[in-house]
Amino acid sequence: MSNPNNNICTEKVGVLVPISFHLQIRYLIRSGLLETMNEYCNPIVALSWEQEDIKEELRRLNIDCIYFTDIRKPDLKINNLKTKIDNYFDEKILKTTTHKIRQIKRYSTFTFKKKIKEILKRSISNFLFNESKYEKSIKEYKNLLRTDSNFELFKSILHDNKISYLLTTAPFMHHEAVACVAAESLSIDILYSVISFDNITTRGCLPFNFSHFFVWNEINKKQIQRFYRIDISDRIHVVGPVQFDFYFREGFIKRPDQWRRERNLPQNRKIILYGANVKYWFPGEHKIIKIIDQAITAGLIIGRPIILLRPHPTDSFKDWEEFSKTCMNVYVEKSIVKNESEDKMYNKYSNFTLEDVKSLCSSLMNTNIHISYCSTLSIDGICFDKPQINIYFSPDSCLISNHVIRSQYQSEHFQPVFDSKAIELPKNIDELIISINQSFTNPNWKQNYRREILNDFVGKGDGLSMIRLSASIKSILHAKYESLDLYKYNR
Repeated sequence: MSNPNNNICTEKVGVLVPISFHLQIRYLIRSGLLETMNEYCNPIVALSWEQEDIKEELRRLNIDCIYFTDIRKPDLKINNLKTKIDNYFDEKILKTTTHKIRQIKRYSTFTFKKKIKEILKRSISNFLFNESKYEKSIKEYKNLLRTDSNFELFKSILHDNKISYLLTTAPFMHHEAVACVAAESLSIDILYSVISFDNITTRGCLPFNFSHFFVWNEINKKQIQRFYRIDISDRIHVVGPVQFDFYFREGFIKRPDQWRRERNLPQNRKIILYGANVKYWFPGEHKIIKIIDQAITAGLIIGRPIILLRPHPTDSFKDWEEFSKTCMNVYVEKSIVKNESEDKMYNKYSNFTLEDVKSLCSSLMNTNIHISYCSTLSIDGICFDKPQINIYFSPDSCLISNHVIRSQYQSEHFQPVFDSKAIELPKNIDELIISINQSFTNPNWKQNYRREILNDFVGKGDGLSMIRLSASIKSILHAKYESLDLYKYNR
């Protein structure tokens, strides 16, 4: 009897997966996603920097890795055109207030004369920029992307490796945008997995023909649907936040005593975890930390805790380390940035190791209170049911500065958190000290509100988001290539 599968193609479907910065490594590699995908397709990684330990690790998993190191920033013409496209998209299509709130921050750095000039310029540009110009500008933008030095290289890799899908988690990055237009030129399907819940409303227009989306939650699903005039709900898959899986799995949290010894932290003092923002968004943040440090020294905060300062993933560890020397109670967490550079983009070119994952999980779990400024770290902390305090005032008490600080909480992605009452929002120094003391005294304070946010943003919190994402990808590939060996999909 003849084998019924003799005429079936048994080659795995090729999927190109760009990695442009370190946080994608946690999402794609540390989660086990690429390893799981390798069971039913052939993922090939396109890495934006040379790092032999990553390449060797992928080799052991039988996953090919290609370096794309000629990364060039978009020129002024592309940036200006993309800004016009984004403005129209945000206001007329997505209809989000986020871009206006971000303009408040941008204008706050201008002189009055420059601010008026920019507002007039933007208003005139928006008035003249209609839907027809929007569509033409998108075509022009894509044509400009095709002039990038990596466009032909991406096309060659896609063609030579028989790639059928491009899986992107950061199409807003110039490098991955070039990969998207290269895929479109070869009629290759593009899958977009949203790496962070704020990316949908803060990254502007992504004018690529995505065949499927993978998002955190129903809130994100509704936001994606606003991109389109037709119903695409069947192409938007709610899978959960893959990078949060570690928070709900065993083996990623170190014992408190071991974790403290590794950081030379006192064994008998409670800990405030302070998640620092980038300096652009909160230039006076060091003043806030200094205020908390002085309040601890003065005995105004219960139990004389310490502050563990966690730098932003693109920020300088050295700068914060120097700052900590001026404080009495501040310790600085090691940054995931391994090779610091003046260029923040290059700070993103580093491995996100399993030890880095354990460090983050342990720091979230083994601390008592979390403080940050309008940060997605609040969602991370809520996963561990820790009291969340978000700074809601400027340390210089200036009315304009306070307005700029507070306006950012009205950004669409953060609005549900702001409205939920899950976080404390102290409006001045006295309220900040009261909030810290109350959180130490009653850590279950606001617990019910935190649970509601956890349910809305993270969903089941079962540590299986990666499994759902992989299953969705597998189902999509299976549906399109039914002629593939079904054994590869069912084992």
